[in-house]
Amino acid sequence: MHNHKTPPPAGRAPAPLPLWKTWLPPLLIFAAAVALALASHRDNTHAERQAFERESKLVHTRLRERMQEYELLLRGGLGLLNNNADITSEQWSIYAGSLRKAAAGGSAWGLCFARHVPGQRLAAHLRRIQAERPGYLVHPEAPRAEYCPILFLEPQNEGTNRLIGFDLYTDPVRRAALSRARDTGETALSGKTDLFGLNPKKSKLGCLLYVPVYTPGSPTGTVVERRAALRGFVSSPIQVENLVDEALNGQATQLGITIHEAGETGPPTLLHHVPAPARALYSSVEPLNLYGRIWTVTYAWPEDSLSNPARREPLVLLLLGVMLAGAVFLIVRNLDMTRARAEALAGQMTEELRQSNIYNSAVFRHSSLPIGVTAPDGTILDVNPALENLLGYTRQELLGTTWHKLTHPDDWDQCTGMLGEATHGLRETYQMEKRYLHSSGRLVWAQLNVGVSRGDDGRIALFIGVIKDISGVKAAEQAEAEGRALYQAMFEDNRAVCLLVDPADGAIKDANRAAEAFYGHSRGELTHGGIGLLNIMPMEELLPILAVAGECGGVFHFTHRLKDGSLRNV
Repeated sequence: MHNHKTPPPAGRAPAPLPLWKTWLPPLLIFAAAVALALASHRDNTHAERQAFERESKLVHTRLRERMQEYELLLRGGLGLLNNNADITSEQWSIYAGSLRKAAAGGSAWGLCFARHVPGQRLAAHLRRIQAERPGYLVHPEAPRAEYCPILFLEPQNEGTNRLIGFDLYTDPVRRAALSRARDTGETALSGKTDLFGLNPKKSKLGCLLYVPVYTPGSPTGTVVERRAALRGFVSSPIQVENLVDEALNGQATQLGITIHEAGETGPPTLLHHVPAPARALYSSVEPLNLYGRIWTVTYAWPEDSLSNPARREPLVLLLLGVMLAGAVFLIVRNLDMTRARAEALAGQMTEELRQSNIYNSAVFRHSSLPIGVTAPDGTILDVNPALENLLGYTRQELLGTTWHKLTHPDDWDQCTGMLGEATHGLRETYQMEKRYLHSSGRLVWAQLNVGVSRGDDGRIALFIGVIKDISGVKAAEQAEAEGRALYQAMFEDNRAVCLLVDPADGAIKDANRAAEAFYGHSRGELTHGGIGLLNIMPMEELLPILAVAGECGGVFHFTHRLKDGSLRNV
């Protein structure tokens, strides 16, 4: 006997499918869409977080580097004063003009020298300076134990000329920084103060950077000796808003940047505030230690609007999931109705079934992802328009050919191996990166995802491949590799002696050929011996200097021993 399904009696409707069979497929599809939307949201959030951290770290580093550039300008003025004890205002102006050209881009550029004058020497100081510049006075005028009047100030204009003779010690904020620079011998940054000092109409808040100047040849080993040898200070104003603009290098940014001093966040300590253009999605508070002062820098990253495609992607995926789940639900319902009609009409095709086929064909044809269907022997059975666009062939050219002819020869073995594993039932899906041959002859890098469809007997009926173009990703990876190679070549082929030294322990991580030629040691000897092989300074004295160099950078002078025993100043 042959088993067959008895048609329902006339006048009696076929039993519908159970509810769980109707709802399970769309619910599974909707759950998959939710998972994809969540994954997309997570990836976008991670990418935004990385962009925020990368940009905030770059600005943080550039703020520190820009302050170090200001310090180098002050060190140049210090060198001029140490080489010329009786410098004139004209010489100072010429030198400051040359520095200003070299420091092009500093929008708040300024260079000042203030003389330290003990109270008992004020009269002699006034006579000497008034002989060169009649009308010079120290102000505010009041008896004090010591004075620090401004002698030279560049650039010269109506506003800055009024500051000549201004006693810096009369400003408590300036005096605190000056005292710290004097006693430590190090560069010192002042707190927030009025940069113009005497002109309320041109009040401009900011900070000042000071470098102490000592009498050449005088001992400066202790605080007492440094106070006795103090000659004055070289300084420069720091307008924080301009400092931030210089750190950004004139580039537009989404970052909101707020800077307070001394670790506080009230209005009295506010140095700079530019909010993010929208509600902050991420924020971080980073301390910035600058020459004895700590700035609290708050970075804020704005939340993208829905106009950003990356922000819309999870919603689009969710919407597509809802639409697809609804479509599948309709398909299941249509199939149920088709089953009922098939039982009632003896297998006659219904309009609902034809609509279902049209829908499935439309999904395949209009998919944005390239899709191909092949037979077990690799012959292409069907392709969608997206695949035609990717490879540059028409549908007629692709049908009947094989994937083997479209694949780069170097990828044949990998494709054959994957195909063999699928044929022997070792895998039902596989994924790989491979190169396709475009009709124009160029290579197309793609990520191939293949699913295996088997018949009732377990044999492969067809392969379904979904392709994603990753040529841009591969080009970016190649560009990154070439950039790293270029950096290494610039280090290795540099004519200057270059060493990469770990400031923590003095280990030499790498050395270029110029270093081998200069010191007479091979690269292996240099990396094995460390900086102690070259520097004649004891390691217990050298390591603290290396730590300062690693944290702040700077210019340092050492005496190195070559392999032949001779010494060189570096």
